[in-house]
Order: sequence, then C-alpha cells, then structure tokens
Amino acid sequence: MSEGLLSALEDYSSRVLTYEDPALQEKARKHIPAERIVSEAQEAITLAEELGGQPPAFQDAVAKGLLLWFKHEFFTWVNQAPCWRCGSSATEYIAQGTPSDLQSKFGANRVEQYLCPTCKVVTEFPRYNDAEKLLETRKGRCGEWANAFTLCCRAMGLEARLVLDRTDHVWTEYFSKAENRWVHLDPCEAAYDQPLLYESGWGKKLTYNIGFDRYGATDVTRRYTREWGEVLQRRVEIQEEVLGATLTSITARRRAGLDPSTLSQLKMRDGHEAAELLSSKGESQVELPGRQTGSEEWRTSRGETGSSFVERPPGTPFRKVSSEVDHPMSSPGKLLSGGAARASGENFPSCETCDKAFDGRSDTKWLDFGGGGVDGSAWLEYSLLKSQGSARLLSYALVSAGDAPERDPCDWTFFGLAEESLGWQAIAEQTGFVFQERGQRAHFDVPASPSSFRRFKLQVTRLRESSAANSVQLAGLELYVAEKGFETPEESCVDVKVAFKKQLAHEFETMVRAGVGMQEAIYGAIEKLSSDFEGKIVIDCKDP
Repeated sequence: MSEGLLSALEDYSSRVLTYEDPALQEKARKHIPAERIVSEAQEAITLAEELGGQPPAFQDAVAKGLLLWFKHEFFTWVNQAPCWRCGSSATEYIAQGTPSDLQSKFGANRVEQYLCPTCKVVTEFPRYNDAEKLLETRKGRCGEWANAFTLCCRAMGLEARLVLDRTDHVWTEYFSKAENRWVHLDPCEAAYDQPLLYESGWGKKLTYNIGFDRYGATDVTRRYTREWGEVLQRRVEIQEEVLGATLTSITARRRAGLDPSTLSQLKMRDGHEAAELLSSKGESQVELPGRQTGSEEWRTSRGETGSSFVERPPGTPFRKVSSEVDHPMSSPGKLLSGGAARASGENFPSCETCDKAFDGRSDTKWLDFGGGGVDGSAWLEYSLLKSQGSARLLSYALVSAGDAPERDPCDWTFFGLAEESLGWQAIAEQTGFVFQERGQRAHFDVPASPSSFRRFKLQVTRLRESSAANSVQLAGLELYVAEKGFETPEESCVDVKVAFKKQLAHEFETMVRAGVGMQEAIYGAIEKLSSDFEGKIVIDCKDP
C-alpha cells in the first residue's frame, strides 16, 4: 500500500523543481499582469490605512492579488470537456483513454473521453502535469490549477510550495515573511489563509497533506485539522516512521550543496514551522463554505458540499470609490463619495464589482451571483475613510440595472455601524418595492435619527423574482447625509499623545545636540510644545 504514496512523494518533489527554471518563470511572467497586481497591492495598503485598519504587508497583498487574478481571469475549471466541433458543454463521459506520445510528453498520465450527443464526436481531455503546457491550455481541475498557480507564485518571487492532499486535492502554500509562516492558498476557491476549509467546510476526512518546494518536503497535515487524533487513525497507508524518513531524505537531497547561511535560515524556519504545527489546534466554531468549484453533481458525489447552513464567505475586499461623481438628481444633504465599498460577492471577470454601484453611472452595475435564487442573500457596504469621520444618513437612492428585472432587489434593510463593538443597527427598511423601468432611480427617506455612522450596509433579503434570478444586481446606490452632521474626527487622546511624544523627542534631541543639559532640554522641549498642545493634553512637569 505504501508504494503508491512513496511514488507520489518522489513525483511531486521532482515536479516542483521545474518551477525554478528561469526560462519557464519568464514564460509565466508574460501571462501575469505583474505591474497591475503590484499597483493594486499598493492601493490595498493605502486604502486599509485610510480606513483606519491594519494594512497588509506588501508581499501578502501581492499574493492575494495574484490569487484573485488567477482565479477570475486566467484559469478555467473543467467539469466535462466541451465538444471540439460544436462547442457544446453537454458532453458525456464515456471512457478513460491511453495518452498519445505527444500527450505523455507533457505529463498526461490519463486522458478522459467525452461524447457529444449532437455531433457524435469524441473529445479528449488530457490531464496534463507539465506546468509549461498548462500555461498554454489554462484549464483543468484542482491538480492543473495548483500546478500552474504555484509556478506563477515562483515567477512573482514568492516562496511557494505545492501541497498534495491524499484525499484527492491539491493546493498551494506561500511563505509570508511578514507573518513568518506558511499561508494556505487555494486558487480553485480563491481561498487565502483558510486552512480548515477542507475539514470544517467541505467535510473532508483528511489523511496526508504533504508540502513540496525547492528545499524539500514537509508533512503539514496538522495545519489543516483540528481533529489530529482522528486523522492519525486514518493514516494507515504508510508507517509514520517510514514517512518521516522519506521526507527527511527528500529534504536532504534538495538541500545538498547549499551554503551554510541558507541552510541555517532554513533550519530556523523549519523549527518555527514544526513548533507551529505541534501547537496548532485549529480555530473553534469555524463557519466555512463547502466546495464552490465543480458541478453540483460532482461535488455532491465527492461529499464536499459541506453544510447547507454555513454562511457564505465573508465578502469581497474593500474597493476605493470615486470621489468625482456627478448625479443629475437633486437631494437634500451631501452625497457620500470617495470612501470605500465591499459586498457579499461580485462578478469580477465582467467588471461588475461593488465599486460600480457608487460610480454615478447607470450603464455599469454591481452583480452578485451568490445573491440569486430563493435562498439567496446579498449585501452592499459603504465605508467612510478615517479622515471623513462619520455621518448621519438622511436618504438614499437605488438605481435599477439595465437588464434582467428579476434580479432587482425587492425587500431590503439598511444598517449603520458607528463602532465595531456596537454592531450593526437597523436604520431603514423597505418591502415589496418594484422598479418600473430599467435605469430607474428610486429615492427613499430615512426615519429621523440623531445617530451618525462610519459604515452603511444595504442587506437585500428578497428579489423581484427570486425563483428566476441567478443573481442580484444594482446600477447604483446613493447615500445622502446631513451636511452639518458630517463629523470630521477630532484627534483622539491616543493620537494626540503619540504626536506629542514624537515632537517632544525631536525637540529634546535638537536641544541636546545644541549643548543643552538633559534636564533643561526636557523642560525646554515641553515648554516649546505647550502652546501647540494647549487644551489637548495635560502636561505634568513635576514628572516629565
């Protein structure tokens, strides 16, 4: 039984070495919009700072951007191969064929055959394992996806490894320098740092998860489970001692000839990861979705749909909203613009993203496929920047999209958030509303409320024709706030203290360099800053 696993370990440990070919990396970079991904990473950092949150490290933001690009723009999932003659996707699997010499050249060890019921021709789907060939085909299932994506990570300079899941899945890990740890990446699901996705979300019964990179092989199973005792009982394919010795041998071969400095760094990284894996117990009360890619029939047959009661993923990243929006509609109050938006989901490939709801145009739209259907739910959120403070909502307007009226919101609730600790507060509700035409702007007043909020959320609870709609969409969402109630935040006590300490240190250093004594420099610096911070901070000169 162990021969199959041992063979797979050797195969994967050799496969990842192809990612280190400079010529192959250059081919991959020709496909990757690296300049755009880097620019968007910088924008994500800036936006997080403007929202008053913790900005991601640059490298982490690049990894997330690469993940989204690969998922939404580059690779395609294959349920069954479409007919090569008529293009029909209604083909039927008939057999597994033998790869041709040419197909074998590109690592195909099996070929799926599909019959078109219309043309009566057979279409072949070779399961290629050659990363270079996959840059050309740009399609497949999890094996092809992870193979090509890990190559793209290496081409972008990210330290990455390919992870083999012995229960029939493959994904990627990337080493975050900022976090000093390996981070889970699944290109099929566009999942970032969700290691319990498979066990808690999909319902998989994991056994062996082995990571492979240019420096060796590592058993990373503990990262992906919170039921290690149960997993251990299922690990019967090979003796643990034999597995450990095999991985150690692969790692030793890959590191032979490395310089002492690199070996020392790798040893430190290994030790840190080993401690992390041993102490890893997973998150508690995790709510993660079932598998999203693949047909429902296929996912169900594999038992990977998860619980139907699990909530949808947490939503899209924040996107910057244009500050140059011109609306023909006159409305009391100030139109919010220049903030940030996010949503429960969006149609990224068609640029029907959440920020389009705030661009002031009726010919663009936000669309969320996850919000369609009888059980669909969707939300659209607007957040003011930290510099904008909070605002009191007076009214709002919704603009219907240019097509598919069945996707129109019909019932919804508006929420406001002042502080995270206070939670969302319902401030307005609408039921049974029907848009009369496409591109219609419907205006709604908000019941008088003295409260100001930093974030606003439209929660869509029912569509015009839920049974027929495959998504929810809006061309526009306009938020009008009280101009006098638009509260620009004053410096908090913490911010003032930080500013005071920085300036105090600067003045103190300047005086010391000028030859002033230590004690005199402290009192002199405080005296110089007293007028600037008068009324903002209490300065006790008895205890400088």
